[in-house]
Amino acid sequence: MLRVSLIICTYNRADILSRCLVAAREQTLSGSDYEIIVVDNASTDHTRAVVERFVSTAGKGAEVRYLFESAKGLSHARNAGAEAARSPTVTYIDDDAIAAPDLLERIDQVFKAHPDAGAVGGRIDLRLPGQLPWWYSDYFDGYYSKFDLKVVEVTRASEVWQYPFGANISLSRVALESVGGFNIRMGRIGRDCSGGEEIDACCRIAHAGYGIYYTPFASVEHVVFPSRLYWDHIAKTARAAGRNWAYYEFEVLKSGQELRPDILAFLSTCKQMVIRGAQRSFKDFCISYSQCLFYRAKIIRKLRYRWA
Repeated sequence: MLRVSLIICTYNRADILSRCLVAAREQTLSGSDYEIIVVDNASTDHTRAVVERFVSTAGKGAEVRYLFESAKGLSHARNAGAEAARSPTVTYIDDDAIAAPDLLERIDQVFKAHPDAGAVGGRIDLRLPGQLPWWYSDYFDGYYSKFDLKVVEVTRASEVWQYPFGANISLSRVALESVGGFNIRMGRIGRDCSGGEEIDACCRIAHAGYGIYYTPFASVEHVVFPSRLYWDHIAKTARAAGRNWAYYEFEVLKSGQELRPDILAFLSTCKQMVIRGAQRSFKDFCISYSQCLFYRAKIIRKLRYRWA
């Protein structure tokens, strides 16, 4: 019986997909214990041809399956992958991520050791270009999916900010199905930076009584290309994160009625922008600016909830 289904959702990334698939095939978990499902989210490049080269090499590792999903959006693709999976556990990595050789084995160990686990996340390291924009600092690593809780053992998450990111997240299919899958109103569509569907799913899974776990031993390397290192990506992601957190607090956590803390935080970041601008500390100014965008978007979304 298959133990894990590794799902890779992709859109117009044919030129880099092979690297991801090679790492997916070279796992320490026996090839007979897992499958690889590539969900092509209506790509217009030669994605299918790339995947079919791996499909045709049966017997050289885990089985690779190609699945075309015409409904655009990462949540649609993730749900399609879960529906096609033939194992009790689904592991998602991004098409620009490289799985550590023992990723699936480590994930499988956590699910075995913790029968209540509904979701398990692992570490996400970044591979950044050698030359970075002048405004870039470690603060922005999270905007490119870096995730590391800085713990040395498997840990049960107790706060939403500890919930795993989508570039390295595994879920019990039973738990995911019990909450209706990923929310198709959330998640990336093309260059839309909205995201947030994996944290939303984890919130609902936790509310259903399952445990959310993090393991520092299961890792992927997320490759960040120079084409993504532009300020507009930071701004869009900050705004999307603000809107998502308003959603989590209002609709999932049921704790987001108070506006005062967010307004105070917004004013504080505005003040820091002025101070850091006057000090000509421009990297710090950019950090404050991104925080300002986050809180502004969060406040606007909360006001819309109140006026709805």
